[in-house]
Amino acid sequence: QNALAHRSAMEVCFDDDTKKKVEADKRIGVWGSFVLLANNITGPGLVILPLAYQLTGWVGVVLCVAVYSIMSVFSILFIAESMTKFPGNEKFESKVEFLQLCKAYLTPASFQVVLFLLIISLLGTNVSAIVESAQVFDEALLQMGAACGLELY
Repeated sequence: QNALAHRSAMEVCFDDDTKKKVEADKRIGVWGSFVLLANNITGPGLVILPLAYQLTGWVGVVLCVAVYSIMSVFSILFIAESMTKFPGNEKFESKVEFLQLCKAYLTPASFQVVLFLLIISLLGTNVSAIVESAQVFDEALLQMGAACGLELY
């Protein structure tokens, strides 16, 4: 069981040919990394940023995004450092995923808490994105004279 804990889902589920094909397709490059970083920093809140600028002014929004960006960078540096401490991955030779790190470094109870929080975070992000997208779409329909939602004041 301990040997399985350090294997990724791809190692367990796929044969060698499929793994090689997937590994070749997983390269995102520098530009892809930058786009993913910007997406993760702003997330679903990107749709609401213009309204935030309008309501609070540019200083507050820029300051909040900058602070959040700095916190994200330090978090990623911490995770990258932890990845280099993972056995056999001192120079990023293998693919180590976030949950693999948690499982290796945390107690089983702590791992369950982290897993639960990760699932709640992803669920919250998805629900937030759906709600914000629906609000933007409904507002666009409202501006055209018809809407499928009810606006309450």
